[in-house]
Amino acid sequence: MKKMMTALMLAALAASMATVSASAEEVTQEEANYAVTVSADVLSAYVSKGVTGNDEPVFQPDVYVEMPYGFSFDVWANMNITDANCNWDPKTGGKWSEFDLTLDWTVPIEGPVSLTFGGTYFVYPQAKGDVIVATEEEAENVKAGAPADGDYELFVKAGVDCLLQPALEFYHDCQSSSDWYFLGKIGHDFELTDLLGLHLGATVGFVGDDFAERYGSDDGAAFSHAQFDAKLGYAVTDALEVHAKASFSTLIDGDIRDGVKDSYDDIDCEIFYGGVGCGYTF
Repeated sequence: MKKMMTALMLAALAASMATVSASAEEVTQEEANYAVTVSADVLSAYVSKGVTGNDEPVFQPDVYVEMPYGFSFDVWANMNITDANCNWDPKTGGKWSEFDLTLDWTVPIEGPVSLTFGGTYFVYPQAKGDVIVATEEEAENVKAGAPADGDYELFVKAGVDCLLQPALEFYHDCQSSSDWYFLGKIGHDFELTDLLGLHLGATVGFVGDDFAERYGSDDGAAFSHAQFDAKLGYAVTDALEVHAKASFSTLIDGDIRDGVKDSYDDIDCEIFYGGVGCGYTF
């Protein structure tokens, strides 16, 4: 099943490459330019796929580069601001805990449907010996919650430019679990004034057998989590935006909830978190 999924992804990518070669001549000079967006958020927690890695403040910068012919490159990072005894990398305040390097390509097709292929390489710079733990239980949490440096995954994203902007994203982990998961998303943008905008979104996750085991569940594939997001942005200039964010995340499947509680000490299966940030586009 996993080999078939990978083969289908490669076949779809090859078919889409033919579309690019056919439409490359239509790329305008404006479309061939680069654009760089640098942003940074300070949030009250770090939550990934429904699991709270750190329930104290974090700093999360991001550099997003749009390149010609539909390519883009993104570098995202997380730093724990406090020396919290968190689930991932305890007692690492002021140190980088994660870097995500993503390269993707959006097929240059006309119409309301978008299709994107890409991959992400995950770097976890805090080695096990650098993480301060006080008990054997904390050490086990770190072992279970922090995948090894060099983890990577491939993904395919499809979206429709219509009401609620529905999108379906397929991810295949190529190292830690060698398994897949889906994210289904919807969202809508509201133009409150010429300078003030509101984005509302919702995400639901569905994971395969091995991914469910990473949550601590032995009952196979299941709906993993749901998240609801709101972002209020204000355009200070054409290039500079300041914003506030708020999110609510919850684990859905009962066995996954029990597995996460068994894997981590004093973890909440629901969390409301948020923060502020800014972004500048060159």
